[in-house]
Amino acid sequence: MNAASAVGFLQHVHTSYLILGLLAGTMLALGVLFRIGVVSFVLRCLGFVVKASVQGGFSTWEYLLGWASWEQFVAIAGGLLLAGEFIGGPVPALRIVCSMALMIIGSSACIAYMFI
Repeated sequence: MNAASAVGFLQHVHTSYLILGLLAGTMLALGVLFRIGVVSFVLRCLGFVVKASVQGGFSTWEYLLGWASWEQFVAIAGGLLLAGEFIGGPVPALRIVCSMALMIIGSSACIAYMFI
């Protein structure tokens, strides 16, 4: 079978059979990987990464915003939003700095909540 006839053969295969075959092959491969322990190893590594991320995020929140009450936190976030909007027009780099600060304090607050 040459390359041209193989391409012609694939063009005549119904896509539903092709998708079902790929799905069955993927399930078979996952079953084999599960039996030899690769899936459990990957999940264990993923759990370690998530746990380290949550602990790191809590440490970041504790270092940056552990002192702030919720009113102060909202005031900081609102101030950064307003600074990025009004002062960021003439100074576009300030919008980037404000948005990065907002992403850091927001994600660290969410991760701190996950830790608690």
